[in-house]
Order: sequence, then C-alpha cells, then structure tokens
Amino acid sequence: MYAPQRFRHVPAGFTLIELLVVIAIIAILAAILFPVFARARAKAQQSSCLSNLKQMGLAVQMYLQDYDSTLPVAVDGLPDMSRFWGVMEVVEPYTRSHQIRLCPTDPVGGAVDFTAYPGMSKYSYGWNKAAFAYRAPGGPPPQPVVIYAEIPYPAETTAFYDGDLIVQGPARIVVTDNRHQEGANVAFLDGHAKWHSQGNPPRDCTATNYHVI
Repeated sequence: MYAPQRFRHVPAGFTLIELLVVIAIIAILAAILFPVFARARAKAQQSSCLSNLKQMGLAVQMYLQDYDSTLPVAVDGLPDMSRFWGVMEVVEPYTRSHQIRLCPTDPVGGAVDFTAYPGMSKYSYGWNKAAFAYRAPGGPPPQPVVIYAEIPYPAETTAFYDGDLIVQGPARIVVTDNRHQEGANVAFLDGHAKWHSQGNPPRDCTATNYHVI
C-alpha cells in the first residue's frame, strides 16, 4: 500500500491591493517626516553658524585687550598691493580656526569672495564697515581706525553677520544674507551673538544693511 501523500500548506503572498496600501502608507509617512527632518537639519546648521559667529565676536574682544581697545581693520594691505588682509585674518590667531569663516548653509562655500585681493579668502560672513575701517591701498582714502569707547551701544552694534557680496565694477559691497529661516545670525561688538529675523534687524539696520554704529 502506498502511504497517503502529504502536502505542505504554502501561505498566500500579499495581494496587489495590500501592496499598494503599504506603499501608500509609506509615502504618507515620508511626506510627513521629510519636512521635519529638513527643518531639524536647517536648525542644526543655524546653530553651527551661530557658534561660528559667537567665536568671532569673542575673538574681537580678545583683540581689543591686546591692542588698547582699538577695533581691527576691515581690509588693509601693503603699499605695493602684493598682500592684503582683512578682519577675518586679523582675528584668526584668537579663533585658531579657518573653518569658522564658513557657514554650513552658504550655498557657494564662501559667498563673500575677496580672493581678488592676494592674501584674502572666501567667507560666509560680512563685517560692519562702519566699525572696522577700510584702509586698503589703491582704493578710497584710508579710514581712521575706531576705538571701542567710541561705540555708543556695543551690545547693539553688529560685528559680523551672514553675508553676501554684490560686485559693481571694482567695488565689492557686502550685504546681509537672510539665509536662516528668513533671518540672519549676527555677532555683536560686545561678544554675544543671536539670530535676527529679516523683519526685525538690529538697531538702526535694514534687512540687508548691517553697517551701522
């Protein structure tokens, strides 16, 4: 006699409708979560940028202690124009970091491009030209350097900020770039740093002009 043949039960797979339902649920979850992740990433980049500016603001405070309360220059150079330096280079011995010149959100990795001046570089941040004097040879007459005691409101006067560059012929105009959630990170002359919305710029400033004392 032959023993009766046994058949294993093979479970049925997903039907097409079930697969489509699963795919639809995954798509809905992705649509909900991706913007959350994007906002979290943008917030982390904004915090990193604010830390950069905080370090630069504190570097200016250390520079003031070493140079009799005289603010650093914005741009200066040798008379033969073979080498230039700016406020970023001047404060770097105090920050000991080249990387903090760049904001992680800056789409071009250095929107404030001063590489046309030998010795200078690309930066993500602008500086207050009313506080930091321009003394570069070959340009307008050198401005007098500014003494910290001459600043009436240091805690409300910008030092550095998220910047962009407008080039008009030989002129390079540094403007504010509201790249962080429609606002800009700002370091002030007293050393503190904070975010300002585009609609609420620092004292006496406009949305794109932070060159005010």
